[in-house]
Amino acid sequence: MNLRCGGGDDACRKWQKGFHDERIESSQQMENALAYVRCNAWRHGLVDDPEDWPWSSLHFPSIVDPVEIW
Repeated sequence: MNLRCGGGDDACRKWQKGFHDERIESSQQMENALAYVRCNAWRHGLVDDPEDWPWSSLHFPSIVDPVEIW
């Protein structure tokens, strides 16, 4: 991937328009983020139960990086 920067607000955008990163600052915020990820496919009607989504990283806890809460 070649990222070129120069001119305009969108020149070095790292996120799709309308999205942004968010710093995890508390245990509650971490729980909320994990619940969002866990339920996303279910929320969008792709599965009847969140556990049925086979591509969720939550099925593979060894690949989910531990996050230090700031």
